[in-house]
Amino acid sequence: MAANTRELSWWGGPTSSKVSGQERLSYDIHGLVKVQLGGPNIALLGSLDRTLSPFRVATTDPDFVLELGTYPATGWEPTGSTVGDRMLYDSSVRQTTVFTAQLGNAIRKRDVQYVITGEPRVGTGPVTVSVPNSDRRVGRLRQAGIETLHLEGRRALLALAGDPIFLVERTEQEAEGILQTLFEPFLFYRLPGRDCTLVHGAALSSGGSGVLMLGLASVGKTSLALRLVKNGYMYYGDDLPIIARNGELISNPKPIKLRSQHIELFPELADTIIQGLDGGERILLSRGVRKHEPEFMRRLPRRSLDDIFRGAKIGDRVPLKTIIFLRRMTGKEFYVDELDGASLVRDTAADLFFQFPCAPWRRTMYYFCSSIAMGRDFMAEEEVHHRKITDILAEAFSSARVLRLNAPLDYGQRELEGKVLDALSSVH
Repeated sequence: MAANTRELSWWGGPTSSKVSGQERLSYDIHGLVKVQLGGPNIALLGSLDRTLSPFRVATTDPDFVLELGTYPATGWEPTGSTVGDRMLYDSSVRQTTVFTAQLGNAIRKRDVQYVITGEPRVGTGPVTVSVPNSDRRVGRLRQAGIETLHLEGRRALLALAGDPIFLVERTEQEAEGILQTLFEPFLFYRLPGRDCTLVHGAALSSGGSGVLMLGLASVGKTSLALRLVKNGYMYYGDDLPIIARNGELISNPKPIKLRSQHIELFPELADTIIQGLDGGERILLSRGVRKHEPEFMRRLPRRSLDDIFRGAKIGDRVPLKTIIFLRRMTGKEFYVDELDGASLVRDTAADLFFQFPCAPWRRTMYYFCSSIAMGRDFMAEEEVHHRKITDILAEAFSSARVLRLNAPLDYGQRELEGKVLDALSSVH
């Protein structure tokens, strides 16, 4: 299988996206899933576009539609029967309404968080999600009070001055919530029907050979991916890339959330971040960036790969050749052992299960609403879905060489980077 060396890139610059008016944006994710965004909330639309822009196309017939800042229709009212304490389901229109507060004796439209029309988990038809109340803003005095309570004097001054960094921060948080709660679970459930699945790992390539790095959360996959990109590797994603049954790695290059450990490993990134700040922000916040204070870094917007490393290359598709499985363990010795690809299938599929149905931050209970309301066996549905993922991974991993890197718990990140580079040089 030959590698597709076509490079992807973010539209509209590294950290901005040009969206205006009642624009509708369309995306085609490798011909697997087609997406459309629209609605009057332009700030949120632009933030989501920064994630999806490598896939932007002129027009498409969407599988997933996201309407931001509007209800499903003029005069729309929530209808249906209760499921749980915050959801209604109306089987006549296959519509789930999710509320921000528990349902009491009265239903308030201002408490509607999402309206999901269609079957995102078990269906094959299009799904439309409306996010009607997505434009609530916090005033500058209230924001300054919040920052003061958190002992963030520098940020309180910016809030009083009406600095736009706070609007960006809130918009970024809301966009990340939509991606985690609605869009990524949609991909998780729909892709296996296209003989593909998400995989929780980092995907890169060198010389037309794909590398997939697996490991539990916080093992250092993003830091390692950044190091490999800096060393000339092509990037396909550091969180949820796609893998096909035929062994192709398919890119899903989300903007990266830089954290304190990344600035510590790549000090030059502090200058990149500071250069993107406005004058007042630069004066008040540059110290926090250079010291990579966790509370401050947590609030910075996500950045495209090109904004982190100029000239970095984003790939499209590449055949998987090597899997690096990172494992932290007790003991003092670092060692490498070689595994059969089949031995990783169960753990990789289980990791996806923990990343989606079991992940409380994703709130995937919304996607179970219709099954529960209609009296279907949602656990049997999950078992069928899990078997599809397992079958896809088994075939995709069958021809790859698998190296497990066993590192002591106290092993430093720079030491681990060196071992990963040594392992990759031994197989390429």
